[in-house]
Amino acid sequence: MSTSNYGPIVPEGQYPPFAVVTPDDHSAWIIIAAALGLASSLVFGAIRVFVRQTISPQYGLDDIALASSTVLLTIQSSIILGACSRGLGKSLDLLSSEAQTEVQRLYYTSNLFFILALGLSKNSVVFFLRRLTAAKHHRLVFDTANVLIAAWTFGSFFAIALQCNLAHPWILAGESCSGTVCSILVGYMVEPKLTVVI
Repeated sequence: MSTSNYGPIVPEGQYPPFAVVTPDDHSAWIIIAAALGLASSLVFGAIRVFVRQTISPQYGLDDIALASSTVLLTIQSSIILGACSRGLGKSLDLLSSEAQTEVQRLYYTSNLFFILALGLSKNSVVFFLRRLTAAKHHRLVFDTANVLIAAWTFGSFFAIALQCNLAHPWILAGESCSGTVCSILVGYMVEPKLTVVI
């Protein structure tokens, strides 16, 4: 049997775990979350395509928004998994300054894709609900909700894209940005409540 400093005992003939959670490395949690999120999104998307093909082959705006969201989510998950292979989730002490910069750049990029994917998935739900109703005032409510979601998406995208130092907005470690976290949290708290009210 072989032992490692941070992992379980691995019996002879078996491979060690793909990733191990240690006090200085939590990348295994990120890998699990990204893989599960991507897998479930692809499965639900395949179910949606199957149902659409068997019941009603006509695609609408809800299907287009969902497909676009799934593509962006796949890109975002790939970027996150790539960042994990370069050190995302590890203590800053374990990474060189070049690796820190690269990981922060990948994380920054994945956040931008995440906001776009989330906005499109919210729009797909509202487009789907709009498609189910024939009442004119219901459609007006859903159109208003779509405009609010689009405004939230663009606002959140630019809040993240233009955070802190504009010369290198991806640098988060060691930076102190006044009001950035507050503005992002307000955006995350206000938009869902407005959407529910409408």
